[in-house]
Amino acid sequence: MRSKNHLLNNSFSPTDFTCHWTLEKPANYIFEWESLKWKNFPFEIGKIQGLQSLDLSGNALYGYIPYSVSQLRELNLRNNSLSGRLNPDMCQMDALGCYDVSGNNIRGTGDISNNEIAGEIPYSIGSLQMARILSLEGNRLTGKIPEVIGRMQALTVLDLSENEFIGQIPPIIGNLSSIAKLYLHGNKLSGAIPPELGKLSKLPHLHLNDNHLVGALPAELGKLEKLFVLYLGNNFLEGPIPENISLCTALNRLNVCSNKLSGSIPSQFKNLGNLTYLNLSTNHFEGRIPVEVGRIVNLDTLDLSSNNFSGGVPSSVGYLQYLVTLNLTKNHLAGPIPAEFGSLRNLQILDLSFNNLSGQIPDELGQLENINSLDLANNNLSGLVPPNLKFPPERFYGNPLLCGSWSQSCPGTSDEGSSDGQLSKLIIALIVLVCIIVVLIVVLVALCYYL
Repeated sequence: MRSKNHLLNNSFSPTDFTCHWTLEKPANYIFEWESLKWKNFPFEIGKIQGLQSLDLSGNALYGYIPYSVSQLRELNLRNNSLSGRLNPDMCQMDALGCYDVSGNNIRGTGDISNNEIAGEIPYSIGSLQMARILSLEGNRLTGKIPEVIGRMQALTVLDLSENEFIGQIPPIIGNLSSIAKLYLHGNKLSGAIPPELGKLSKLPHLHLNDNHLVGALPAELGKLEKLFVLYLGNNFLEGPIPENISLCTALNRLNVCSNKLSGSIPSQFKNLGNLTYLNLSTNHFEGRIPVEVGRIVNLDTLDLSSNNFSGGVPSSVGYLQYLVTLNLTKNHLAGPIPAEFGSLRNLQILDLSFNNLSGQIPDELGQLENINSLDLANNNLSGLVPPNLKFPPERFYGNPLLCGSWSQSCPGTSDEGSSDGQLSKLIIALIVLVCIIVVLIVVLVALCYYL
């Protein structure tokens, strides 16, 4: 039996709390407090007999975490103002299953001998063999990620994100066979992505973005059959995307933006039928955009901007009926804008600027009722802008042969052609009139001569 005691949104002060609370066993008690007026962490709280789970998240607590809570199975102190050091003795809490102190200002300490090396996670963290969740996100922890974390076989969530960790990702993390969420983003991690991560067969969420990672994407990532989210953006990764990433058929979001990746988009991406978000922007990808992209039918965001793609824009992109954002700016794309884009009924953002696109803007673009951002600047487009595309003139600048409401004249447009035709007809009429007058004069002269 688990009894949950909710003390939410109350106004308890430190004087309201004493250490004489005794709860009858065998019940397992869960306490949740929000909006407390306590300032320091209440040291006595850990002395409540029978207390199994403690949630003090979202308060304004500061100070140190006392060892008195070592009996707990779950401890949630997320989003407070706690500071100081990660108490190495906390790592002797053998029964602890969830340890969440994210969103504080905790500085980890831990020397192998005396646990007092400032800035690092204590080596004794590996003693938390029963821990299912370890969340230290959003603190100021430093140093290397200790390899002993790889021994915490019960972990399903490891969140060390938004800290100041350095060094390489320990390959031993690949031994965490139960891990479902691995969040290491927002640190200063370096080195290559360990191929051992390919052994995490139950892993749906892998966030390694915003670090200093280098090297190639390991082909072993293609073994992660349950991978749902893969974020690798804002690193220094190089080389091509492994073709076997397409084996991750559960993949829903893929972001590798702002790296040094190169090569082409694997045509096998057509197998990623569950993919809704694809961001390959700000890399060195080249070649044609494969027509198979149009077969990733559930895409709502496609960002290929700031690369070296060339050739035409495949008309198959117009078949992506759920597409909301299409960004192809700053490439070397040429040829016309596909009229099939008019079928993108959910499209809200379209950026084709800074390419070499030519021809007229398809009238079909004017039929996109949901579009609220359009940029076609700096191409070689010509003709009239469809009247339904009511966007600022700067969204069309850099196309010398393109004209719209901002233009004084429209060279090469049908309106000019019509004016030229009318002028030609007028000139012909005048010539005919002059000829008639000349003929009449000749006739009159002839009649006068014979008379």
